[in-house]
Amino acid sequence: MSNDKSCPDCGSKKTQLVGQIPATDVFAGRKFSPSFLGGFLYRCQECYLGFRWPRMPKKRLELLYALGSEHNWATTPELRRDWCTARGWIRAVYPSKASVLDVGCFDGGFLDLLGNSYQRYGIEIHPIAKNRLDTRGIKIVASDIDALSVARQTFDCITCFDVIEHLESPRNFLSLCVNALKPFGHILISTGNLDAPTFRLMGSHYWYCTIAEHISFISPEWCYRVAEGMGLNVTQFTTFAHGSTNIESRIKDAVKNIFCKLMPSFFAYLRKQGWGKKNAREHPELAEHPPFWGSASDHFMVLMSR
Repeated sequence: MSNDKSCPDCGSKKTQLVGQIPATDVFAGRKFSPSFLGGFLYRCQECYLGFRWPRMPKKRLELLYALGSEHNWATTPELRRDWCTARGWIRAVYPSKASVLDVGCFDGGFLDLLGNSYQRYGIEIHPIAKNRLDTRGIKIVASDIDALSVARQTFDCITCFDVIEHLESPRNFLSLCVNALKPFGHILISTGNLDAPTFRLMGSHYWYCTIAEHISFISPEWCYRVAEGMGLNVTQFTTFAHGSTNIESRIKDAVKNIFCKLMPSFFAYLRKQGWGKKNAREHPELAEHPPFWGSASDHFMVLMSR
């Protein structure tokens, strides 16, 4: 693991400790033993990036992704508010025939929703998911985002849903996207929001931090700052929740998480007694693993134009 606590984006050493991230036993939808230690959440005081430290080396991350469950990222449009909104944004700018590259496209769910009137391309590392793309008329251009640094082909629109939080340097990734973008092209990013009220409340004990493959955390402010520095304009912005937002879900999620925040010792005790889905009896390091907060509007999506 890297031991450099300086910002992986801008290199600044002015980083502030937010807190320790609880351990987890899941990576990419598959359980592992022993558990993954969470490390610590830091935030850069210069560019406002949040990041996990220490971080696993890229080669180990790639191996764990390849071992991940093939069902981990599989979903349907009905469960993806951001997909449906993104489709509307893209169709408003490009009625048809535009080339769209989806980074981390998995089995092509979003590109399939977008429709075959577009030229659809993907970057995907999971071997099983890649095999499904041909049946949807989607062309894989690479298995690693680094391929964008020497891109021979450029695209009208590059999308990345739930990808940027997996990358050590989001700024570098955005720069790679700009490199593969046509003049007047667009980049669409959808990810968790480090500045969401629920994220700020829970800090490093927020559920989104405890996902082992999440190593970077951005915010709308980060997006606006970095976009401006790269000559990009934010043309669309929205926040959303990934889970159910009905009143019952909101109350249950809030009660569980506030209880975890205000009474951490008692919460950990209940975990060890079998409460929740973590085996904290055999693995006491999982006792502090926080509950999910799916009803919170803790994600955001932006569309940036060149």
